Amino acid sequence: MARKLITAVDIREAKRTGTLILPLAEGCLVTPQAADEARRLGVRLQRGGDAPAPEPAPERMQAAPTPAPPAPPSPPSATGDALFAEVRRLVAEKLPAEARNSPLVDQLVRKALDEAQCACGSCGLACPALKDSAAAPAKDQAKDQAKDQVGGVIRVNSRALPWENFNQAPCKELVNIVDVITDKDASPLGVGYLEWEKASFPWTLNYYEVDIVLEGSLHITVGGQTLVGKPGDVFYVPKGTNLVFGSPGYVKFAYVTWPADWASQG
Repeated sequence: MARKLITAVDIREAKRTGTLILPLAEGCLVTPQAADEARRLGVRLQRGGDAPAPEPAPERMQAAPTPAPPAPPSPPSATGDALFAEVRRLVAEKLPAEARNSPLVDQLVRKALDEAQCACGSCGLACPALKDSAAAPAKDQAKDQAKDQVGGVIRVNSRALPWENFNQAPCKELVNIVDVITDKDASPLGVGYLEWEKASFPWTLNYYEVDIVLEGSLHITVGGQTLVGKPGDVFYVPKGTNLVFGSPGYVKFAYVTWPADWASQG
């Protein structure tokens, strides 16, 4: 029997199994959350006709859900075409799909490469300093384009924000993070999202935080006792708390911090 309702869970399962094109039966309904998740994960919803065979997809929870497009031809520069192409690919992996072909990305990568001065003196394609300096302007541009403001009110299209690997999380599993509101928005509060799958890591909060579970289950362990939050549940975590964040499966939650520059709090 054909499915009559597609949810966000169906989209994530399609992505996990490598289905990038999901055919929809006539009259099938798609929830708004499922449509957003399909755009985020690169799963195309197709109505009518036979869908082509799905292409292999990268493993779920990788930072770049779809391969980056090849860089368009660019004028020669002192940086070198090979280096430009590689760094542009790395930058594109961190951007939402709709921003990857923008000519602005080329300009920002060229500018960052020309201005980069690597401390090692013999910077290669794997140099972290060079990659970060090239990716930062493009990510900042994407974040600015995702925001609208009227007076002091800011609306953020979180689906257009580039996810990043949360390297501060002390675990081998991939943890993704995206900041939504920061101190750069003249806000005393910070807002963002975290997501991971089957991971846990210890953390000490040198700031105040509220966590709102959106998907999956969030486990917070303090002093050997664990609280489990389901979608819609809210955690309040006071400053100075030593805890362990974890989840037996996939989890996505929003966080609100005070102060906004939580990452710089020692």
